[in-house]
Amino acid sequence: MFYFRYDPINDIYHEGIPTNDTLLYGADIREAHGDDIHLRCTLIMRSLQSIVQIDRHIMQLALVIMLFSKGLSSIINTTEPLLNNYQQVFQAQNFYVEQLWIFIEKYYGPTRTVFIFSTLISNCLLIQTLLRDIQQDIHEKLDPCQVPPIMRTLMHLS
Repeated sequence: MFYFRYDPINDIYHEGIPTNDTLLYGADIREAHGDDIHLRCTLIMRSLQSIVQIDRHIMQLALVIMLFSKGLSSIINTTEPLLNNYQQVFQAQNFYVEQLWIFIEKYYGPTRTVFIFSTLISNCLLIQTLLRDIQQDIHEKLDPCQVPPIMRTLMHLS
């Protein structure tokens, strides 16, 4: 099973398979991309980690929903292929959004559900702009081969 998690105490990002963990240190992000991007990464990861601490199933469903999000990528110089079955994808995404809402509301109540959903949505938007800024920074400063594989995939780097 592949995973990506953040250790806020040591400012370390873990990527990979539990037996073969690749580490990315916050200091590396700061050195490569500056304080602003490092701070934004840290704030997003801490916010998402707070949701995972509530219940990891919330993040699992949220990731499925994001998978079905057409146009989620705001990354520069990227064209998404046309979607032939847009309505089916939209219906699948709506199904999972509804399931996530029902799940959270059942276990955590309506007030907490609104808080968790708004946190997920705002972080999704923050991630979009962060990835765009990191990709632009990489194109200006780095060889894309130096970027960890999962980040290359997310940012459509060669």
